[in-house]
Amino acid sequence: MNRVVNIYDWPHFVLSGDFDPAAITARLGIEPTFAMKVGTPIDGTDRTWGASSWILACGDEEAGCDVQDQMIFLLFQLEACKAEVTSLCKEYRGDLNLFACLDGSIPGFFLGSEILRKLAELNVDVECKFVRSSEIRGEVKN
Repeated sequence: MNRVVNIYDWPHFVLSGDFDPAAITARLGIEPTFAMKVGTPIDGTDRTWGASSWILACGDEEAGCDVQDQMIFLLFQLEACKAEVTSLCKEYRGDLNLFACLDGSIPGFFLGSEILRKLAELNVDVECKFVRSSEIRGEVKN
């Protein structure tokens, strides 16, 4: 658990709220890429996590560099426990996050109707963000 993942690099499914991540893992039968329990100290600070997180990410080692292929990979895993995912997304906040990095050109990705139907069936919101690579490196402050 807690594989090092830059969330700006890969699509990922995240549940957030007040829960024990181990209980989510047990309900879904899927080992998360990253999980953190509310109240856990944040390394290097005097703060703690304000909410629990359970994250399942997909990178190029699992599904190549195409965003749609990565989404299919994630949805295939979540489809196996569809009823539990749907229930958890109603209990807590469930999002599928997509990021595209801007480096001088306008990025784009395509989500086919089958993927959109599966997301709707799982009751998952989709959040798309476009960021500049300089923001990721901390060079630009908004």
